[in-house]
Amino acid sequence: MVSTTTASRPVSVPPAPPTRPPAPPAGRRGTLLAASAVGLAVALITTVGVSLFNGDDGGAPTDDAAPPSREVVTSAPTTETETAEPATPEPATPETTTSEPTDERTEDPTDEPTDDPTRPATEEVSLTTLDPVAHDLGAELIAGSGTLNTEYHEVALVPDGYRARCGGFTEYNLGRAWTTLSMVAGVSDSSEEKAVRLTVEVDGTSVYSGEITLGAPRSLDLDVTDGLRLTITWEESSSDDCETGDLVLGTPTLRQVY
Repeated sequence: MVSTTTASRPVSVPPAPPTRPPAPPAGRRGTLLAASAVGLAVALITTVGVSLFNGDDGGAPTDDAAPPSREVVTSAPTTETETAEPATPEPATPETTTSEPTDERTEDPTDEPTDDPTRPATEEVSLTTLDPVAHDLGAELIAGSGTLNTEYHEVALVPDGYRARCGGFTEYNLGRAWTTLSMVAGVSDSSEEKAVRLTVEVDGTSVYSGEITLGAPRSLDLDVTDGLRLTITWEESSSDDCETGDLVLGTPTLRQVY
């Protein structure tokens, strides 16, 4: 007899069903339902509020979404004024010009010969422009004018002073600068007396002496070369009663002849 041995297998026993708690009484059950409804409403309101705060359109909030932070930075306005500095011009560098020496010679005008045709032959000045260095008491020669034999002399030397009709003298410093003295000597056409005696001296030496009469003036050209002191004297010609004619020395001119 063949014996058959059957291995024993474990038998799984199904778990026992959970034991339900006993149903609450009817009054208590209504209270629990009301509390559950309130809890769901609060949860829904909270969920909607969080979604709106997060800017979601109604979807469930995510862990990565965070409320945006707003950072307000207040900065004071600064005014920056830029001042344009004026441009400083660079100094111009003067150009240096080197001139080559020339053989031209600058001539000294004092080296010119006396017969140079471009140089004036004479230099002249009126004797009336010289200040007298001495004169007689109460009588002297001054600048004036007069007519000699109908010829009018706008520039002249004429006697002046309370003793002029009695005669007098006047001296001038020539400074050894002149060579000739020219003038027209005569008695004024309006003179009451008709004659006067005239003497001209240079450093005490007479260069002219003579009687001058009405209507007969004399043109004098006297040598005063290297003269220092010029003396002109007028006096009565024939009497001592102060009856000299009115002397006129027309256009008295000093000349330097080269």
